[in-house]
Amino acid sequence: MSTTMLEIIKQADGLSVSDQIELAVCLMELAKARVTQLNSPAQTQHKWREIRGRYAGLLNGEDAQVWVNRLREEWDEREAQWSARP
Repeated sequence: MSTTMLEIIKQADGLSVSDQIELAVCLMELAKARVTQLNSPAQTQHKWREIRGRYAGLLNGEDAQVWVNRLREEWDEREAQWSARP
């Protein structure tokens, strides 16, 4: 056990029981967050330059604005179908 930890334990001994419990809960939450962070895969953010050209066939030669408009219309149609259901 490190000297820092021993000092913290000595300080915690001077706390009231309710404060000790609150401290324990806080420490558990910190540890849980750290374990979760270590176990989750790192999410890397890509720059647009890195992903440019990877989806060349996505539009299939279609104009980007026409493609966006078509997707919006399809979404509106689906939304209308879902809202029409009882």
